[in-house]
Amino acid sequence: MVQVSIHFIDGSVESFSEDEFFLHGLNELQRQGFEGKALVHELLKDHWKVTPRFVQVSSTTSSGTEVNIRINYS
Repeated sequence: MVQVSIHFIDGSVESFSEDEFFLHGLNELQRQGFEGKALVHELLKDHWKVTPRFVQVSSTTSSGTEVNIRINYS
């Protein structure tokens, strides 16, 4: 499983789990040149009342690889 945590400017955090396909989508968007705010909006199509500061993506893949990615919202 992939843990996704959205950290907001007011100090609150929203966390949820995704399957490993989430990482494939993230990698594909990064290959297409998405980063920062644009990457967050493509990856997580949501409308928040509070602006995110960053998104943290953490996982241990089925092959045993540790993944820790921080996407700054700027």
